[in-house]
Amino acid sequence: SLGSVQVTLDANNNDNNTKYFRVSTNGIGNTATELFRVHEDGKVGIGLFSNLIYQLELKTNSSSLLRINNSGETGHGSHDALIVAGGTYYQNPVIGGSTIKFKTFNGSTFDERVRISSDGKVGINSTSPTNTLVVREGTDNNPSIQLFRPSTGGDIANIVWRTSQGNQASINYRGGGGSTGMQFY
Repeated sequence: SLGSVQVTLDANNNDNNTKYFRVSTNGIGNTATELFRVHEDGKVGIGLFSNLIYQLELKTNSSSLLRINNSGETGHGSHDALIVAGGTYYQNPVIGGSTIKFKTFNGSTFDERVRISSDGKVGINSTSPTNTLVVREGTDNNPSIQLFRPSTGGDIANIVWRTSQGNQASINYRGGGGSTGMQFY
């Protein structure tokens, strides 16, 4: 059996980051198909092998670029795959793209559920939101937004219209501790 394998790149550190380790298939040298490359600065390219900017860069001619899988999965939706930014101190993960889509899997297909368009409009069950927020029901049910608070006393929830000059109007629902019901300001 083969033990450990070590590859050292530019051991005397005199090469200005041009050394790399690569794995290829179907040939040798420039005739081979390169699978991945590790540069001496630790950056890894899969499908992209030069001018790497990020620690890991993936490139493909397919929409199937990256899959994160939980090997403990025993049935549809039984386990989460967690993506965490940071270690001891959590950083803010940044997701970038001209349009960001969130899809869910119903057991046979992935369906888009939320979209953030390049102009900042958000669509829930809407692939082309024309307003700041579009909530679309997929069936003939009424679309709804729920505002929830665990207790029932006092003000339960409100919607506020605000400009740079401050609050302009609001609808408030008071659940107890005085006058109850909808209040318009």
